[in-house]
Amino acid sequence: MISKKFYKVADLLYALAYKPGKNKILVHCGAGQERSPLVVALHLYKLGMELSDAYDLIQAKRPQILRRYDWL
Repeated sequence: MISKKFYKVADLLYALAYKPGKNKILVHCGAGQERSPLVVALHLYKLGMELSDAYDLIQAKRPQILRRYDWL
């Protein structure tokens, strides 16, 4: 199950991404393999993409991510 904290961060990312003049955002965590890909996947989910498709897109750009199947 995905913690509510991740949804809050994804909401913040969504708000910042569409703020006028602010369209580039760096999302990172310690290793960039689990938490940051999850936040980006949740952001893409808010935009209408399925979580599995979002992870496929992220993994195509960053192959070393660790996909947490219990989150999907």
